[in-house]
Amino acid sequence: MVAFTGQINSQIGNSIKASIVSSINNSSVVIKSAIVSVITCYLLALIPSVQKVLMMAPGRLIPPNFSLWMLVTAGLTESSIFKVIIDIGVLLAAGKLIEPSWGALEFLKFIGIINATVTGCTAMTYIIAYAISKRSAYLFTGFGGLIGTTFALSIALKQSYSDVKVIPLRNSSVRVKHVPIILLCMVVLLSLLKVLWMSDLCMAFFGFLNGWIYLRFFQLKANESKGDLSDGFAFATFFPEAIQPPIKWLSNSLFILLISMKICPKQVRRYNVGGPSSVTISLPGIDPVDAERRKQLALKELDKRLSGVDQSGTWPSLDEPAGENLVDEDVSIDSVAVDEVHSQKVQVNTIDIV
Repeated sequence: MVAFTGQINSQIGNSIKASIVSSINNSSVVIKSAIVSVITCYLLALIPSVQKVLMMAPGRLIPPNFSLWMLVTAGLTESSIFKVIIDIGVLLAAGKLIEPSWGALEFLKFIGIINATVTGCTAMTYIIAYAISKRSAYLFTGFGGLIGTTFALSIALKQSYSDVKVIPLRNSSVRVKHVPIILLCMVVLLSLLKVLWMSDLCMAFFGFLNGWIYLRFFQLKANESKGDLSDGFAFATFFPEAIQPPIKWLSNSLFILLISMKICPKQVRRYNVGGPSSVTISLPGIDPVDAERRKQLALKELDKRLSGVDQSGTWPSLDEPAGENLVDEDVSIDSVAVDEVHSQKVQVNTIDIV
């Protein structure tokens, strides 16, 4: 019995190992380079003197040291092999789900920007904490890791695969759009329980925030627009519906302030009134590739629900009153969503209204 159990465990282990090796071999140069960098930095950080050079210490970022390379190396340097394994899994998943639609160059730029800004924002938080408390530990405690980039990638998944089910349940399902806030709550809990460092919590928060800001306002799309200003990617949509109204009011107020400071661009709508057909509208931030993917997801969900209604035999006859619904409310909603996606796939360039 023991030998049989050991043989099964060995087969499972070999299968997992083969799957990981296959995923790495099929990944792009960017993913392979990121994985090699994480492993290399972890191994070098095992040497205490080298660890001080690689990991971020806020006191060495300010004058007279200016150790600016830590903005890059700190995000790639983990303190435990367990975190390294998680980083490798996250990078492989991102290379399979996100990189193909973005391209290797945009994916590399996203990783680089998030890595540097998350480390820099966390360092500034520690410097402010030192200025308030006068505790020198805030300046010279090293921290690092890819947790901020992990949260930024979860934001990217929410943008592209918002309604994909992760954990199907009877009454409701956990979807990709719920993943970022669930992960953030888990990090908060683990930090309170002293399982994770407070630096991990700060980096997770700034990864969440900076990732959304970049994708919302600054990412360059194929149609030369910037960001994703669709309602489904608003900041309030990351939170439960019960608390969305106050968050929406707060985020809108902050957005107006950032526009007045010329940090964020104004929302622009372009109307084509020169064509022979009816007036068409191009919404800013709607990439044709994203619109096509969302349309296909909506059509697939619509076909699935229509087939379910057909198999149940509940279709009414033609003699029934005209006021009754032919399909359920969810199907009609999905139909409207498909129509909206069709209406967003427009190219216009005649009149700009800011």
